[in-house]
Amino acid sequence: MADNHSMHFDPEEQLPGQPVIVSVFFLIIAVLGLSGNGLVLVVIAKVPDLRSITNILIGHQSFVDFVSSLLLLLAFFPPAINLMNLNENHHMLANFICKLWVDQYLYWAVIKVSSVNLVCLTLERYFAVVYPHNYRQRASRKRAMLVCLLAWIIGPLSEIYFLFTYHVNEDGACTKKLLHRGGEYTIAFMVFTFTLVIPLGIMAFVYVSIIRALRPVKPVINATSTAQLNRSNVSLQNGNQNVTAVSTTISLQENQRAALNNGNGHAHIDNTAKAHSNKASAVKTVRERARRNVLTTMFLVSLTYAVCWTPNQIIYFYYNLVSQTDFTGFFYLFTVILAGFNVCINPIIYAFKYRKFQQGLRQVFLRQAPVVWETTATDPS
Repeated sequence: MADNHSMHFDPEEQLPGQPVIVSVFFLIIAVLGLSGNGLVLVVIAKVPDLRSITNILIGHQSFVDFVSSLLLLLAFFPPAINLMNLNENHHMLANFICKLWVDQYLYWAVIKVSSVNLVCLTLERYFAVVYPHNYRQRASRKRAMLVCLLAWIIGPLSEIYFLFTYHVNEDGACTKKLLHRGGEYTIAFMVFTFTLVIPLGIMAFVYVSIIRALRPVKPVINATSTAQLNRSNVSLQNGNQNVTAVSTTISLQENQRAALNNGNGHAHIDNTAKAHSNKASAVKTVRERARRNVLTTMFLVSLTYAVCWTPNQIIYFYYNLVSQTDFTGFFYLFTVILAGFNVCINPIIYAFKYRKFQQGLRQVFLRQAPVVWETTATDPS
């Protein structure tokens, strides 16, 4: 029986040459993931202004992807472990190594941590945009750290079936137990649901809600109410015509006296008020631009996750529920590489799209003076 997880394959069962190609791509992905995510962590660590709640979650995402890249390097290029000799003298230790490492449980657990953290990042933007008042009151760095911890709990638990489906057999090899068809279906639904359905469903809901929240609202005026207001205005104008005329005359006289007494005082006040208004408008524009930049960056990260994982998970799901899949075919191997590529793509998105990260790079490596950071109106700190 083929292995239960889509990316976990035995190179000995593949066609000659194909595992070498896959291994080369995995090596490239791992190196890019380690260097790219490591760079993000260095920038966030050295730039104090990159310590907002959103950037804490972004930094945690990079940390998880950094660990995933390291485990990818180790899991697919592992040193030889002789479980046969170890099993003869230390059966429990051999099973422990088999369940925790040889079957790549650690790698997939961390991959799920990355997925959960990405969902949390998306939900954080949802609450910040759709419920800004409650977000400013309740969001804090401490709670952001608790969310990061929660991802490390949910991720390994979602892959717990690895620990019950792999064991060391009589020949000393770490293999998957033969499961009845119902067990295969259950695991297939679990993997498909936790890897694709739930994350993509939440992301789709969040971004649709954000688009609706940011859509400008046009005031709707009832025609009957408008007619009543017009009649009231006409009545007031006709009934109080004399009073208005007198009041206008008095106001003109007072304004003339005030202008004579104060000279250019009103002109100065008007200019000051105008300057304050322009400054407030500029600050609002900068904040709005910064908020949309963060949203665009997170949307691209989510879209990349969908593109990288969907083909591989659909093939895996189809294999378990419908028919056998050619695990040596070019398209399947392409989906394997594409899924692995997800661990190194986010830093590239930050470098080309995320303005705060771009400014942090210039500040760290080009020694530029700190700039006036764009802060969003929804950031509580």
